[in-house]
Amino acid sequence: MAHTIAFAFNKGGVGKTTSAVSLAVSLQRMGYKILFIDMDPQANSTMNFGFSNKGNLKHVGRMMLGEFPIQDIILQSRGIDILPASDEMFDKQREIGSKHLSHTFLNDYLDAIRDQYDFVILDCPPSLEALTVNALVAADQVICPLILESFDMKGIEKMIQTLLDIRKKVNPNLNFMGFIVCKSSAIMQTKLGKLNLEDLEATFPDKVLRPLIRTAVTVPESQNEGMTIFEWAAESKPALDYDQLAKNILQILNVTSHEQSLQTNTHA
Repeated sequence: MAHTIAFAFNKGGVGKTTSAVSLAVSLQRMGYKILFIDMDPQANSTMNFGFSNKGNLKHVGRMMLGEFPIQDIILQSRGIDILPASDEMFDKQREIGSKHLSHTFLNDYLDAIRDQYDFVILDCPPSLEALTVNALVAADQVICPLILESFDMKGIEKMIQTLLDIRKKVNPNLNFMGFIVCKSSAIMQTKLGKLNLEDLEATFPDKVLRPLIRTAVTVPESQNEGMTIFEWAAESKPALDYDQLAKNILQILNVTSHEQSLQTNTHA
């Protein structure tokens, strides 16, 4: 069964899409089979993988409404299978939310192909509406990217309470893995950044994932060029940080790396 990880936070501009795409690419580079699902109508992940966010008739929203089988909307880029989003999903979200038992739609479709992958990565919109709820119902792990500049404990607590509610009512397998602190370089040189990090770690012990993701101009540059951070600047600080983060997540999940498996089989 695939590990299904949702990247979710009820605020935009915190590095959510960058983190989801970078983790997916890093894991794929290690040899894992990845399905990436773009749940955000802004479709930034879809565009990061080289596809348009407009005029795309086959997307996650229409699949969830039963207009296409899941196999018919899969695209591929960088060795990753992708269920794309479209700006049409802004309207489709309201339609999805009005349906009976709509919170299970994604999970029901995903169950048909989940076993074909090692990891399913979901990039959620910056809200707690129907598309995000569907992602959380389908996931077994949640990661919340944030930035320390606009630290809002009330917003964080609301996000965590939503996770707890979904776990209690719908998805008992949902686990909060932790926070990714993005764009950390400049703010961690300030008293505000250090205090906010201390506050976060005190409130949520052992839930701040390491390493903190450092800032570099290579991130917006790579997005502007339609490339991943690893294609654009593989030795940049963010690329190195996301690679290390992926390795740390494998340890948290007790996933044996492909390299370790090969060594074990060789010496058996």
